[in-house]
Amino acid sequence: MSESKWDDAFRDAHTLKGVCQNLSFTKLFSSSSIMTEALRDGNTEEAAKILSQVKADYEQTVSAIRELAV
Repeated sequence: MSESKWDDAFRDAHTLKGVCQNLSFTKLFSSSSIMTEALRDGNTEEAAKILSQVKADYEQTVSAIRELAV
């Protein structure tokens, strides 16, 4: 997104959303879904606003996975 490659950003957000749905990562699924729909609609401002939430949800999910792996 920092390089304004919106097609790539949409594809990546959509992929993340799908993986999260399949693995029941509900919090990350929710935020990535909002981002996906914003990008689908061409609303790059909304997508940029949700990015920090997606990142936070991602970090929380990864941290939880790491705890389970120990």
